[in-house]
Amino acid sequence: MAMAFFGGTVPMVAVALIVATAYKLAPALYLAAAGVISFAVVLITNPLHEDVPA
Repeated sequence: MAMAFFGGTVPMVAVALIVATAYKLAPALYLAAAGVISFAVVLITNPLHEDVPA
């Protein structure tokens, strides 16, 4: 369900970002920001365990 909703709206969001900002790399910046946010959430919610061998 989420894949259909978010995956299906990506072209529309990309065009809207380009039109709103007049910057053709706006979708790439949007994707980079989403990746940074996802990475931060993984770091916050997945505590490091000290008993795991390096």
